Amino acid sequence: MKWIPIFKEYVDRQVNEYQRQMRINELQSDSSTRTASSESCDSIQRIVSEAEYGFRRVAGRRDPDGGGEAFYSTVSLPGSEECEVWLYRDRDLGKSLACDFPVAPTSSMLLPEFDRLTAHFKACLPSWSSRSNSSHSNTVKDLTFSSSGKTSVSIRLMQKRSSRNPGYLISIWFDRE
Repeated sequence: MKWIPIFKEYVDRQVNEYQRQMRINELQSDSSTRTASSESCDSIQRIVSEAEYGFRRVAGRRDPDGGGEAFYSTVSLPGSEECEVWLYRDRDLGKSLACDFPVAPTSSMLLPEFDRLTAHFKACLPSWSSRSNSSHSNTVKDLTFSSSGKTSVSIRLMQKRSSRNPGYLISIWFDRE
């Protein structure tokens, strides 16, 4: 009977892995049928235009885990799990809106989605320039888009630093200097 708890733990891990994989498969199958849809480009353009106002107009209710600086966004990107507006007390840090996508156990599982998102942003922001950037220690892959204004968009494939839900995620940051 000693093997029953071990077997249960094994089954629980397999079920969790299966559920994660299904979320990723759902994203990938959705992405294979989507192009730079007008709805998604409209969301991107709306967020970019809100940067001019420091994202204050899309800051919803306060995130209780954000130390008084994070608010749930009233706009989001298709496929994202959550978007937050960051209004930092330290004005030198600027203002940001960040959208996180579902977590995967390995970075390689998210590479196709990262490539799809970067291609999508290139299509939605055709006049913006882009460059690879890996300034964050937990970042696997990073592409930053910028315009002649003070707004930039960074798409990052990064490792989560959470012991509760470890893994990798794609995070998109809209920043206003």
